[in-house]
Amino acid sequence: MKKVSFRIHAGVARSSIVRHPLRVGALRRAVTIYCPLGFTATWNYLVSHAGPVDEDGPALVRALDILETSRMAWLAEMAEYAARRRMEKRRNRAPDIGEYRYLTGFRWPGPDGPAATRHAVESLWTPDLAELDRKTTDYVSAYLDGRPLEDVAALLPDPRPETYKIVQLIANDIRTSAVTANLAVS
Repeated sequence: MKKVSFRIHAGVARSSIVRHPLRVGALRRAVTIYCPLGFTATWNYLVSHAGPVDEDGPALVRALDILETSRMAWLAEMAEYAARRRMEKRRNRAPDIGEYRYLTGFRWPGPDGPAATRHAVESLWTPDLAELDRKTTDYVSAYLDGRPLEDVAALLPDPRPETYKIVQLIANDIRTSAVTANLAVS
């Protein structure tokens, strides 16, 4: 079986001449290729912000627009990282593992990043996880309560396997806001 690209699936999902159930299937396949928060969290975010994609053609296109905007931001970030790494390799510099983890970890690149991250954390955080570790619970609660991200960052726990994805999502959102703030200053 041939692997089909994100752009092909996005084109089928956007096409108004294709039957709607096939368009929904194409969007789902596009999400399997590019799912910055994992498939389920990405799909849930798209549906919650675009509307019922299974029933509504315009909602499907809105969801695809949201996904493509994030993917374009991610591709631009990765191209910038690749160019910078080529320069670093010429100077025999080791890569910054923290930056690499940030770029390839769970996060939503682009303008919807904070909203998508918050949505994912809210959907992943369950009462049974809250009972595992008090420090993680304080960290997630501070984030969901809307406390300043600097205050949340100070509470960073050692992630447990059960909460690793949630902790990484919040840490990446904090890092994104710091990078954005630094760009605004310069």
